Amino acid sequence: MTTASVIELGRPPVPRQSLWRYWRGGLQGSEFTYIGVFFAFVIYPALYGLWMGSNPALYAEVFSTPSS
Repeated sequence: MTTASVIELGRPPVPRQSLWRYWRGGLQGSEFTYIGVFFAFVIYPALYGLWMGSNPALYAEVFSTPSS
């Protein structure tokens, strides 16, 4: 029983994507606008809230100030 390798079968090699194309995906130019808006209005505020919530002293400051 003999085995044949891929090279012997003559199949074309699988084209490899560049690293930039792999990370970028198949996005078109205008889709980056939507990603920017999503980052500006969803990701940034969520991360900022987590960062602000990690400091317990800020809770005391917020609750000690009188509301108007």
